[in-house]
Amino acid sequence: MMKATVALAVFLLFGLQSAFASFGYFKAFDAQYPNNSLKRCDTCHIVPGPGVDNLTLYGKSMWEFRDLATAKEMLEAIELVDSDEDGFLNKAEIEAETNPSDKADFPAEQ
Repeated sequence: MMKATVALAVFLLFGLQSAFASFGYFKAFDAQYPNNSLKRCDTCHIVPGPGVDNLTLYGKSMWEFRDLATAKEMLEAIELVDSDEDGFLNKAEIEAETNPSDKADFPAEQ
């Protein structure tokens, strides 16, 4: 019984916190990039759930800037990063609606 209670407390402390944090980032992403098709969980997460190991390259870039005051500041900071190292900054990929975590998915050259 004690182990179940401790497990539940850990989940409530960390699992729900992660879910609410993700929802906050999702809302910030929506505000920063309205009408963008990348507004989905798999932009940052490999599969739903907490943990740095569960993050895509773009999600890991967000994690690196997690100490900034707001989600908006974090999104603005990682706009200048090329998370998947394909030669295009995250901002260019998001504007072109290509995946900033997928090196094979990048904006068409103009």
